[in-house]
Amino acid sequence: MKFTGLNLATCGTVTFRVACGGTGGTIEIRAGAADGKVLANAEVKPTEGWEKWVEITAPIKPGAGRGDIFIVFGGPQASGDTPLFDLDCLEFNPR
Repeated sequence: MKFTGLNLATCGTVTFRVACGGTGGTIEIRAGAADGKVLANAEVKPTEGWEKWVEITAPIKPGAGRGDIFIVFGGPQASGDTPLFDLDCLEFNPR
């Protein structure tokens, strides 16, 4: 996912609301490109089902500023068509 022109200079953390009935995975926030500098990252673990939502909060590294932000998802692919996890929303929190 890409967000254009965000200003993360005053953000201290990011919170992800996720559910996982699969294998889990990772969420990374990157600056400028999908392979850019990692500004924050979180590990998503199984949550006992696809309707069991939890919040995961990760710190945003110092030095984040204004620009394009990419949300990158990763992890081992489960067998078949099972997704890694569901992301319901994310919230940038002030310092």
